[in-house]
Amino acid sequence: MRHENPKFKNFLRLPEPIPNVPGDLVPTPLKEIYPEIFVYEEFLPEHLEFKYLKHLDAMTVWNFHGNYDQEDHSDKWWNNRLSLDFMLFEMTQKATNLMTPEFMIFQHQNVFRIQSGESSPIHNSSNSPYSKHEYNLAIYMGDFTGGELVFPELNFKYAPKRRDLVIFKADPKYSHYVSEVTSGTRYTWIDFAFRHPGYVAI
Repeated sequence: MRHENPKFKNFLRLPEPIPNVPGDLVPTPLKEIYPEIFVYEEFLPEHLEFKYLKHLDAMTVWNFHGNYDQEDHSDKWWNNRLSLDFMLFEMTQKATNLMTPEFMIFQHQNVFRIQSGESSPIHNSSNSPYSKHEYNLAIYMGDFTGGELVFPELNFKYAPKRRDLVIFKADPKYSHYVSEVTSGTRYTWIDFAFRHPGYVAI
C-alpha cells in the first residue's frame, strides 16, 4: 500500500466482507495519544497472551542482555530480566504486518520483566546500537499495576494495559523510563522499526 504521508497501516483487510459495509478494509484501533506516540489497545489476542504467559511464568532462568555474554550490553539493568529466546512468531508477525511496507522490524524472540517493587532507569533509545531505527515498539503482557511509561522530556506518561501495543519515536526527546510496578509482573516485548530501504511513498 503506497500513499502520501504514510504512518503504519491505518486499515486492515478483512478475511471476509461485512454485510452492508463497502469494501473489505476497516480502520485499525491505532490511536495517536501524543505526537509520535501511538497505542493499539488489545493488539495481542487473548489466546496468544495466555500461551506466552504460561511459558514466561514457568521460566526459572532469566538471562543477560543478548543471551550470550554478560558484557553484551553496557547497561547492566537488563541482566537477569531477559527471557531466554522462545517462539513469539505469531506476535512478531502481527506487528510486522502492521508496520509494513514502510517499516521493517527485528522480530525479537524474547521479553523482559519488571517485578513488583521494581522500576527502570531512564533510557534513550536513540543512543542504542540500533540508533538508526525510527520507532520503538512495545507489547505488554501480564496482570500488573503501576509500571507507567514515562517521558520526562515531554511531561507525558501512559499507563499500558495488558495486550497493548505502544509505538513511539526513537528520539532524545522521547527518552523514557518505567515507573515502579506496584503489583504483579510486567512483561514487555520490545522491538525496533527501521524504514524499509525499498519503500517509496508516492
